[in-house]
Amino acid sequence: MWLWLWLWSALAVADDTRRYTILPLPTLDYAPETGLSGGGVVLVTGRPFDDARQSALEVEGTLTTQGQRILTTDLQLFLPDNRALLSAALDVMRFPENFWGTGSDAPASAVERYTADRVELALEPLYRPWASLFVGPSLRAQWVYNLTPEAGGLLDSGAVAGAAGGRSVGLGYAVVWEGRQRPVTPAAREQYLAVRQQWFRPGLGSDHRFHRVAVDGRLYLPAGPGLLALQAYAQLHGGAPPFRMLALLGGDTIMRGYYTGRYRDQHLVAAQAELRMPLFWRLGAVAFAGAGDVYAPGALLSSLKPTAGGGLRLLLDEGEGTNLRIDAAGGQDAFGVYFSFGEAF
Repeated sequence: MWLWLWLWSALAVADDTRRYTILPLPTLDYAPETGLSGGGVVLVTGRPFDDARQSALEVEGTLTTQGQRILTTDLQLFLPDNRALLSAALDVMRFPENFWGTGSDAPASAVERYTADRVELALEPLYRPWASLFVGPSLRAQWVYNLTPEAGGLLDSGAVAGAAGGRSVGLGYAVVWEGRQRPVTPAAREQYLAVRQQWFRPGLGSDHRFHRVAVDGRLYLPAGPGLLALQAYAQLHGGAPPFRMLALLGGDTIMRGYYTGRYRDQHLVAAQAELRMPLFWRLGAVAFAGAGDVYAPGALLSSLKPTAGGGLRLLLDEGEGTNLRIDAAGGQDAFGVYFSFGEAF
């Protein structure tokens, strides 16, 4: 497998005149929410317009030992002279997963299993009025259907918002400072700050009425031959979001190691730091640590859950700086291994 990766790495940089690099790879990893999973991913990076920043399209299909079937797509397209940025994501999945209830102290013994089909859409056509500032509308939609709860569980009782599935459709705005020349693999002395807010209303086709604010700040500092990456993130809700649209702690980017949604509530705050260092040839290594938690409206953040881990990077494309990422992370009774392109943040 590593020989095959090296061959693709060589092909990716063999022709400096190419406008695009196409990297197809098999995937094999382990995450708490999926168990062992395998599939394939294709990453297309490049500059469709000579005077624009790096754009990227990623398509991934995955089958897991937990019975999930997942197809995800993610597009970041910079238009000529970086005057506009189109961000779009579409995910289609059948995803059996666990639910522990809400709150930062949800006990492990409260776990119940449910199965559902899910379609998620995010769309942001942003315009650049000045420097690296992009502004524009932000659409987010989630459709949960064919939801089958565990008999006798909390979801089966109907006492949880969204337990019968339904649509969540929200429209709002995004204000993004995109100071990264290559968002897939940021460089030292770059910055990123995004503020997004959406209102989910029946008039838009939503079955649930609530609103969401998310703030995501990232800073990349030089650290000898490497880089120190910092991130702070908050997601806040008002109204009555369904359980699948609450703030979910965990995943493959921030609070790595935790089952996505192991802890969920109206609000989430988290922060992390990652040291990225080159080793030799095209190999690099990272070490990271972070903390975060969920909490209810009107309550104060009373504790923080830790996460820490490390990983390896393999440079697949020297021209665009694209890495293959392999991370292992652990937390409070949590562990996961993650495999993807680019960086976690």
